[in-house]
Amino acid sequence: MIRTIVVAVDGSPSSEAAFDRACEIAGAFQAKLIVLTVAPVQTYFPPGKGPADVSDHEVATYRRIAARAAEKARSHGIAVVEAVNLDGFVVDSILGYVERSPPDLLVVGARGLSGARRMFLGGVSTSIVGHVACPVLIVPEPVEPAGAAGSPPAPAP
Repeated sequence: MIRTIVVAVDGSPSSEAAFDRACEIAGAFQAKLIVLTVAPVQTYFPPGKGPADVSDHEVATYRRIAARAAEKARSHGIAVVEAVNLDGFVVDSILGYVERSPPDLLVVGARGLSGARRMFLGGVSTSIVGHVACPVLIVPEPVEPAGAAGSPPAPAP
Protein backbone atom coordinates (compact mmCIF):
# COMPACT_ATOMS: atom_id res chain seq x y z
CA MET A 1 0.00 0.00 0.00
CA ILE A 2 1.34 3.41 -0.93
CA ARG A 3 0.50 6.00 1.71
CA THR A 4 3.28 8.58 1.23
CA ILE A 5 5.03 9.64 -1.96
CA VAL A 6 7.99 12.01 -2.18
CA VAL A 7 8.56 13.63 -5.56
CA ALA A 8 11.72 15.66 -6.19
CA VAL A 9 11.14 18.65 -8.47
CA ASP A 10 13.40 21.35 -9.88
CA GLY A 11 11.34 22.90 -12.67
CA SER A 12 12.96 20.85 -15.45
CA PRO A 13 10.90 18.93 -18.03
CA SER A 14 11.93 15.61 -16.49
CA SER A 15 10.90 16.70 -12.99
CA GLU A 16 7.58 17.96 -14.38
CA ALA A 17 7.00 14.50 -15.87
CA ALA A 18 7.94 12.92 -12.53
CA PHE A 19 5.56 15.28 -10.72
CA ASP A 20 2.69 14.42 -13.07
CA ARG A 21 3.27 10.69 -12.55
CA ALA A 22 3.52 11.14 -8.78
CA CYS A 23 0.18 12.98 -8.82
CA GLU A 24 -1.42 10.14 -10.79
CA ILE A 25 -0.18 7.59 -8.28
CA ALA A 26 -1.08 9.72 -5.25
CA GLY A 27 -4.59 10.16 -6.63
CA ALA A 28 -5.02 6.45 -7.31
CA PHE A 29 -3.88 5.48 -3.80
CA GLN A 30 -5.22 8.56 -2.00
CA ALA A 31 -1.66 9.01 -0.76
CA LYS A 32 0.04 12.00 0.83
CA LEU A 33 2.26 13.80 -1.69
CA ILE A 34 5.43 15.50 -0.51
CA VAL A 35 6.90 17.89 -3.07
CA LEU A 36 10.63 18.17 -2.36
CA THR A 37 12.92 20.84 -3.78
CA VAL A 38 16.62 21.37 -3.14
CA ALA A 39 18.23 24.74 -3.87
CA PRO A 40 21.59 23.43 -5.07
CA VAL A 41 24.99 24.38 -3.78
CA GLN A 42 26.95 26.22 -6.46
CA THR A 43 29.55 23.98 -8.08
CA TYR A 44 31.37 27.12 -9.20
CA PHE A 45 31.59 29.92 -6.72
CA PRO A 46 33.25 33.35 -6.72
CA PRO A 47 36.09 34.21 -4.34
CA GLY A 48 34.86 34.75 -0.81
CA LYS A 49 31.94 32.35 -1.09
CA GLY A 50 32.23 28.73 -0.08
CA PRO A 51 30.63 25.65 -1.63
CA ALA A 52 28.05 25.47 1.18
CA ASP A 53 26.60 28.89 0.30
CA VAL A 54 23.30 28.95 -1.55
CA SER A 55 22.08 32.32 -2.73
CA ASP A 56 18.87 33.76 -1.35
CA HIS A 57 17.66 34.06 -4.94
CA GLU A 58 18.13 30.31 -5.52
CA VAL A 59 16.33 29.46 -2.28
CA ALA A 60 13.41 31.72 -3.24
CA THR A 61 13.27 30.23 -6.74
CA TYR A 62 13.03 26.67 -5.44
CA ARG A 63 10.44 27.67 -2.81
CA ARG A 64 8.28 29.06 -5.64
CA ILE A 65 8.72 25.85 -7.64
CA ALA A 66 7.59 23.77 -4.65
CA ALA A 67 4.67 26.06 -3.85
CA ARG A 68 3.41 26.02 -7.45
CA ALA A 69 3.72 22.24 -7.63
CA ALA A 70 1.89 21.78 -4.32
CA GLU A 71 -0.93 24.05 -5.49
CA LYS A 72 -1.15 22.17 -8.80
CA ALA A 73 -1.38 18.85 -6.92
CA ARG A 74 -4.20 20.22 -4.74
CA SER A 75 -6.04 21.47 -7.83
CA HIS A 76 -5.82 17.91 -9.24
CA GLY A 77 -7.59 16.57 -6.15
CA ILE A 78 -4.64 15.38 -4.07
CA ALA A 79 -6.00 15.93 -0.55
CA VAL A 80 -2.78 15.92 1.48
CA VAL A 81 0.14 17.81 -0.03
CA GLU A 82 3.24 19.12 1.70
CA ALA A 83 6.03 21.25 0.22
CA VAL A 84 9.51 20.68 1.64
CA ASN A 85 12.32 23.05 0.69
CA LEU A 86 15.95 22.19 1.38
CA ASP A 87 19.26 23.63 0.27
CA GLY A 88 22.60 21.93 -0.18
CA PHE A 89 24.02 19.18 -2.34
CA VAL A 90 21.04 17.79 -4.22
CA VAL A 91 21.68 14.04 -3.90
CA ASP A 92 22.78 14.26 -0.26
CA SER A 93 19.77 16.41 0.62
CA ILE A 94 17.28 14.04 -1.01
CA LEU A 95 18.92 10.99 0.56
CA GLY A 96 18.95 12.66 3.98
CA TYR A 97 15.30 13.62 3.77
CA VAL A 98 14.19 10.16 2.64
CA GLU A 99 16.25 8.57 5.42
CA ARG A 100 14.69 10.85 8.08
CA SER A 101 11.14 10.61 6.69
CA PRO A 102 10.88 7.34 4.74
CA PRO A 103 8.18 7.40 2.06
CA ASP A 104 6.53 4.40 0.46
CA LEU A 105 7.70 5.66 -2.94
CA LEU A 106 10.26 8.18 -4.19
CA VAL A 107 9.65 9.64 -7.65
CA VAL A 108 12.39 11.46 -9.59
CA GLY A 109 12.94 12.52 -13.17
CA ALA A 110 15.75 11.40 -15.46
CA ARG A 111 17.50 13.73 -17.87
CA GLY A 112 18.06 11.07 -20.50
CA LEU A 113 21.82 11.47 -20.84
CA SER A 114 23.72 9.42 -23.38
CA GLY A 115 25.97 6.63 -22.13
CA ALA A 116 29.21 8.66 -22.14
CA ARG A 117 27.66 11.78 -20.58
CA ARG A 118 25.92 9.66 -17.94
CA MET A 119 29.22 7.95 -17.09
CA PHE A 120 31.06 11.26 -16.62
CA LEU A 121 28.26 13.46 -15.28
CA GLY A 122 26.10 10.98 -13.46
CA GLY A 123 22.72 12.19 -12.42
CA VAL A 124 20.47 12.59 -9.43
CA SER A 125 18.37 9.54 -10.26
CA THR A 126 21.41 7.33 -10.86
CA SER A 127 23.01 8.49 -7.60
CA ILE A 128 19.88 7.87 -5.54
CA VAL A 129 18.72 4.44 -6.69
CA GLY A 130 21.22 2.29 -4.82
CA HIS A 131 21.11 4.32 -1.62
CA VAL A 132 17.48 4.38 -0.47
CA ALA A 133 15.41 1.73 1.25
CA CYS A 134 12.16 2.60 -0.53
CA PRO A 135 11.14 1.88 -4.12
CA VAL A 136 12.21 4.56 -6.62
CA LEU A 137 10.29 5.43 -9.76
CA ILE A 138 12.47 7.16 -12.36
CA VAL A 139 10.39 8.99 -14.95
CA PRO A 140 12.18 9.75 -18.22
CA GLU A 141 12.24 13.19 -19.74
CA PRO A 142 9.38 13.56 -22.21
CA VAL A 143 10.34 13.13 -25.86
CA GLU A 144 8.57 15.14 -28.52
CA PRO A 145 7.53 13.13 -31.56
CA ALA A 146 9.48 13.76 -34.77
CA GLY A 147 8.13 16.77 -36.61
CA ALA A 148 6.66 18.37 -33.47
CA ALA A 149 7.33 22.05 -32.82
CA GLY A 150 10.96 22.58 -31.92
CA SER A 151 12.17 19.13 -32.95
CA PRO A 152 14.01 18.26 -36.15
CA PRO A 153 11.93 16.70 -38.92
CA ALA A 154 11.95 12.95 -39.28
CA PRO A 155 14.49 11.65 -41.80
CA ALA A 156 13.18 10.77 -45.25
CA PRO A 157 12.82 7.03 -45.91
